Amino acid sequence: MSSEQPNILAIDTSTEQCSVALMLDGREQIISEHIPRQHSQRIFSMLRELLEDGDLRQLGVDLLAYCHGPGSFTGLRIAASAIQGLAYSQNLPVAGVSTLQCIAQGLLRQQRVGEGDEFQLHLDARINEVYWANYRVQSEVLQALSLDSVQALDTLEHPGEGWQVFDQELPDPRDLIQLATEQWRHSHLLQAEQVIPVYIRDDVGWKKLSEQGSR
Repeated sequence: MSSEQPNILAIDTSTEQCSVALMLDGREQIISEHIPRQHSQRIFSMLRELLEDGDLRQLGVDLLAYCHGPGSFTGLRIAASAIQGLAYSQNLPVAGVSTLQCIAQGLLRQQRVGEGDEFQLHLDARINEVYWANYRVQSEVLQALSLDSVQALDTLEHPGEGWQVFDQELPDPRDLIQLATEQWRHSHLLQAEQVIPVYIRDDVGWKKLSEQGSR
């Protein structure tokens, strides 16, 4: 793939925030609203507001992107269904991005974490559970130290001295576009039939990636 910035249509409905973003010729357009349990009623009208013409190929869109999870089960299905439909109809490749990684990228963009920092992210998973993952910033790049997991909040231990813990953060479509661009540059893309929501309900405890088997 080209190292240039691709034109991207991105959708995120993994949390109570509903976002649609378009990166076209280096210019970002974003519609983002906090609308709990109303994503399915709003997502397609948001797309119509953002896209003057439904023909994404004619507009010059190269890539579709979505947060695949973890997050709200219903929300994940909505984004995956919308992206899969567009991928089939427009014959476009897709970048699927972890919701937690998207949030982590936002912390890096905002300079709330920096070189050498290690931190843990929490995302509300309801029923007193959180989705979580551990990250380190090394050479100005995020490194995942664990797989995305879910655990009861009262059993989740602080990862260690010097670590920061972030909760109540939400993904930002600007960071979804950035991570999708990286996947484009490295040709780590999906076809329409591979677009699925990623549900996480069976990971307990943190193991280093090197200590974990295939999922």
